Amino acid sequence: MSVKACDRNCCESTMCDRLSREHGYICDDCYEELIAHGPEASVEEFMASKKKNLEAARARFDAEFPTVF
Repeated sequence: MSVKACDRNCCESTMCDRLSREHGYICDDCYEELIAHGPEASVEEFMASKKKNLEAARARFDAEFPTVF
């Protein structure tokens, strides 16, 4: 079994199980982010863009919008 690294710019994820013959491998996190861009998103531009730091964003916004229950 080989390591399948995500081919998105600046993504260090490995063990990716989605593969585009044109764009290469994509990890689950990047795939979900691509979906959030909507069906009109350019896959080429997305794969060239830097991966967002979702953990830092979640920490910031969890502090701003804490759960109330």
